[in-house]
Amino acid sequence: MKHHAKFLVLLAVGVCAPAWTAVRADSYPKLSPFSAIRWVPNVEIDGKWYALEAVGNQPVEKIIKFSKQRHGNKWAKRFGEDLVQVLTEMGHPPGKTVSLTVRNLETGSREVLQNVPMTRENRARILNPPDEPGAVDTALDAFQRALNAQWAYRYANDADFDTAINLLRTRMEKNPDVVNLGVELQKIIAMGIDGHSGINFRVEGGEYLPFVIEPLGDRFVAIKPDRSEFLRFHMPYITTIDGIEVEAWCRAASVLVPKGSPQYVRQQCLRMMRNVDCVRTLLNLPIKDSLTIQLSSHSGKSRETSGAQVASRRPLYGIWPARPSGFLQSGVGYLRLKRMNDDALREIETWMPRFHDSPGLIVDVRDNGGGSREVLRLLYSYLVTPSDPPRAFTAARYRLFDGFADDHLAQRFMYSKDSKVWTDQERKAIESFQKSFKPEWSPPDDQFSEWHYMVLNRIDAPGVYHFDKPVIVLQNEKCFSATDIFLAGLKGMKNVTLIGATSGGGSALSQRVVLGMSKLRLRIASMASFQADGKLFDGNGVAPDIGVEQTPEYFIGGKDKVLEAAISRITRASVNTAN
Repeated sequence: MKHHAKFLVLLAVGVCAPAWTAVRADSYPKLSPFSAIRWVPNVEIDGKWYALEAVGNQPVEKIIKFSKQRHGNKWAKRFGEDLVQVLTEMGHPPGKTVSLTVRNLETGSREVLQNVPMTRENRARILNPPDEPGAVDTALDAFQRALNAQWAYRYANDADFDTAINLLRTRMEKNPDVVNLGVELQKIIAMGIDGHSGINFRVEGGEYLPFVIEPLGDRFVAIKPDRSEFLRFHMPYITTIDGIEVEAWCRAASVLVPKGSPQYVRQQCLRMMRNVDCVRTLLNLPIKDSLTIQLSSHSGKSRETSGAQVASRRPLYGIWPARPSGFLQSGVGYLRLKRMNDDALREIETWMPRFHDSPGLIVDVRDNGGGSREVLRLLYSYLVTPSDPPRAFTAARYRLFDGFADDHLAQRFMYSKDSKVWTDQERKAIESFQKSFKPEWSPPDDQFSEWHYMVLNRIDAPGVYHFDKPVIVLQNEKCFSATDIFLAGLKGMKNVTLIGATSGGGSALSQRVVLGMSKLRLRIASMASFQADGKLFDGNGVAPDIGVEQTPEYFIGGKDKVLEAAISRITRASVNTAN
C-alpha cells in the first residue's frame, strides 16, 4: 500500500457511521480517483472537470442506484467520500488505479482515462475541500479575537500567543494551505494550560497503533484494546516504537496537547500517539504499514523486539475498571460512577439506600471524564448531617465579554458573594473561605468578573440519609473537569479519604467559537477556576490524601492495588470501631 507524509486527525470530534455489513466502514481504504465532486455527478481530476459516466466497467447510474439502496439518505456521501466501500460492497473492489469513463465538459467528447491513481489526498480534499479565498485571514482574525476577548486562560502562563499567530500569518501568506491551518492553530492553543481547549482540526491520511498504551510511573504498559492481555504475556512494558523511546514519542505529540498538569499532558500525548502516522510525521520518521516495537519484562532485564502491522481503526481506551456498583467483601458498598451524568445520579439513588448498613463506602470515579456538578451535590447530601453548616470549596472568575450574561456561572452553581441566592449561613461559609483563599494567579480585574463561589449544602431529597461510616474515593489521572470538582468538593470532609493518583485537572465552562468562514471550530475556557488551596484546577489537578501506584496487571483486570487499599482501610476502621 502506498502511504503519504500527511495524516488525518480529528481532535475533540467523534464520527460514527452505521455498520451496514459485517465489515466496518472505517476498515475500507480511504482513497478516491478524483479530488472534488459536484452532483450530476461531475468530478475534478488533475485540475480538470468532467462528467463521470463509469468507474471501471460499472456505469455511474448503477453505482448510484446501489448506493441509494444500501445507504439510504447517505448515498451521495458514500459515493463521494467512500467510493472504495461502495464498489467493494457491489463486488467490484478497485485496485490502486482505476479507469474512468468521462465526458469532457469543455469539448463534450467522451474519454477513457486509464490508470487513474486512487489516493488519500484526493479523498481528503473531498472530505475537507479548500475554503474560499480570504478564509485563512478570516479564521486567524476570529481565532485571535476569541483568545484575547473570551479566553479565561489567555494570560495564565507566559505563552506569547500574539507572536505565534503573527508568525503563522507570515507562513500562511507564503503557503496558504487551509488544510494545515487547523494543525497550526492547535499548536498555538496548546501553548496554554486550558485542558478543555482545542481545534477540530483535520489533516490527511494515516493509520493507527494496534494497541493502547497506559502510563505507570515513568514506564509505559502496552495492552490489547479489548484489555484481554498485554501484547506479550511476560512483557508488559513497551520501551520503543520504530527504535524511538516512547517518552520521545510523547514529547513529539506534546506540541498538540495543552500544557496542563504533567499527568494530563502524558495521558493526552498517549491518546494522540494512537494516530501513529501523525506522530511519525512530527518525528520525521517514514510512514509505513508496519511497526517495530520493543517490550520489556517487569524487571527490565529481559527485552524483546518484534514487528506489528498498523491498524485502520483507532483503538479505544474505554472507561476502566468495568466493575459495576454492588457489594464487596464484608458488605462494603461499592459505588461506580463512570460519568458525571444522569446515569451517575441513578446509581446514587439506586445504591445508597442499599448501602445504608454497610461498614463503609467506596466511591470509584477513576477514568471519569466529567459532566455535571449535580452528582457531587447529591452524593454530598448523603455524607453530611442536616445540622452541618454549608461548605464553600471553590472559587472562579469569568472573562468579561459581551456575549456572557451576568449569571454566566449559574449553570455551575457559582455566584458572587453578594448574590441574593445565598442564605446567611452560606454567605458566612464564603466569608470563611475567603479568609484563607490565596489564588496562585490573580486574573486581571479589568478583564474578569468578581469572584464567584460554589457552596455545598445538604439537599433534602426523598431517601437522603446520613451515611456516617468511612468513605473512600478512588481517583486517577483520567479524572477530569466535573470530576475534578467532585474530588475537590469531597476532599477534607470528615470520614472521607481520597486514594489513588492526582486527577487530570480541568475546570473551564467551555465556549465554542466558529472561526469565521473556515470549517474550524475553537473550544476555550471562559472561567478561571481555583481550588480551596488557591491552586488552579488546570495545570495541577486534585491530589489524593493517600497516593497508591498500580501494577501493570490492573490494566487487564488483574490486581487492583487502589481498590485493595480502600478495602483494607475500611476493614481496619471497622475492627477498631468494634473494639
